[in-house]
Amino acid sequence: MDAAVSLIAEHGLDSLSLREVARRTGVTHQAPYRHFPTRADLLTAIALEGYTLLGERQVSILSDPVGTDEDEEIAPALRLLLCYARFALEHTPYYRVMYCGEVGQRKDRAPLKEAVQVTFEPMVQAMGSVRRKRRLASAHSDYDVALSCWMLAHGTTLLYLDQHLQEQRKRMSLEDLILHLVRALTEDFPWKPAKITR
Repeated sequence: MDAAVSLIAEHGLDSLSLREVARRTGVTHQAPYRHFPTRADLLTAIALEGYTLLGERQVSILSDPVGTDEDEEIAPALRLLLCYARFALEHTPYYRVMYCGEVGQRKDRAPLKEAVQVTFEPMVQAMGSVRRKRRLASAHSDYDVALSCWMLAHGTTLLYLDQHLQEQRKRMSLEDLILHLVRALTEDFPWKPAKITR
């Protein structure tokens, strides 16, 4: 699987094939099929490993001290968004696979479904905590609010990785850009974005 990740890092997701992985690892063309019957099976295995790495990062970042007491309520949610951005930058091949179409078509199946839920649940819990502590009334569920935040981070990350947003790239990092957008969306809400210790 390491050979597959390296191949994606060097030449992109479209370059991945079981035959090329076999060539790189010095085995017969049929050998990879014993472990991964199809390319989609290989991509799913890579995605699962990626979700494991992301989950480990989430646990680590949430155990860090948050900002001031005033910011403590919103800080975990912002930390999770920054964790997502950092993961995408540091593990781009995994990130590309985790959210590619071939894997997306399998996200209703175990164990991929469970892996997605485990890594998304912390954001749902974080947003729910903010809303309860700040007594924010809304017709939307905690899940919907968390999904909106994730979609903002995900879309921004993809545009950033694909070399779009050139003007913004000159002025700020991906992490700063996501925080800037979150603040732009929440400035009229009754909460104040956290001052995050990096």
